[in-house]
Amino acid sequence: MQITIGSMNFNADAIRKNKIKFIDIKVVNKPDGAIIIDKGTSYGYQFNMQGYVTHYYYTVFNKIVMEEDSRKNSSDMVNRYVNDTVFVDVFYNQLNRIICKRVKTDNTYDGYYYEYNEQSQVTKEMHFKETNANPEGMEFKLGTQELISAETYEYKILTPTQIKKKYVNNAGYPYKTTIINYDEKNNIVSEIHEFTVSWLRQEYKYEYDTNRKLLKKTYKSNENGIAVLESVYEYGKDRDIMSEKKYKNGELIFETNYLFDESGKLITSEANRNYKNASILMVKYKYEFY
Repeated sequence: MQITIGSMNFNADAIRKNKIKFIDIKVVNKPDGAIIIDKGTSYGYQFNMQGYVTHYYYTVFNKIVMEEDSRKNSSDMVNRYVNDTVFVDVFYNQLNRIICKRVKTDNTYDGYYYEYNEQSQVTKEMHFKETNANPEGMEFKLGTQELISAETYEYKILTPTQIKKKYVNNAGYPYKTTIINYDEKNNIVSEIHEFTVSWLRQEYKYEYDTNRKLLKKTYKSNENGIAVLESVYEYGKDRDIMSEKKYKNGELIFETNYLFDESGKLITSEANRNYKNASILMVKYKYEFY
């Protein structure tokens, strides 16, 4: 089980080697034949010296407000996008495993707590509604907790390269099983998910190059008919990801291209082409360093 950290995955070794302290990300949308639309979408990730995310935030669209254009000699009305900001703190144990993720929206807190086995596999996730015993604006101090849900995960080794994972809800009933297959380099090559009380089946397949870089990810599901989604990744010489293409049932629907700084190590921007919506999502990265 991979614990979600915002909408992105980071390589802790790369973050540490480049001494990155904070990444600020801004996003704007450019429909074909129209001006750029800035909805105020942004993300921010803070890292510790070991390269792990300790705090992050992201914006969530709330509403659109009509107001007068602020430019001189203009009486036009324009849209102003109003967003809420979600803040998340992440806590680790001595093995750099996430043990708590606390999410703050307005004055509401959601705490997610994780337990592990000796193989560093997540064995339990608990979700609580929490209150801050300190006044607003001060460091969080746990007040009350109300359990929302608790799930446990059981693992069984079927072969040296195959594991069965069972998902059990807080009522003690298994609701999902996953078969995970590995190659000789311990890369995950497939995951098959089956839900106990429904006909839903999901399958992921992964392909790698000789350096263990992911080349292709395929997702297949029987939900709402058979759908096949593919992501294909391309890499530059001595660089990380250069482009990603997404296909649905063989049709190219989304393409991302990345630009790097002069060192070729840090992404400075990306252009996300949405073929279905005929638009480009443009993303800018700004860094702070230790």
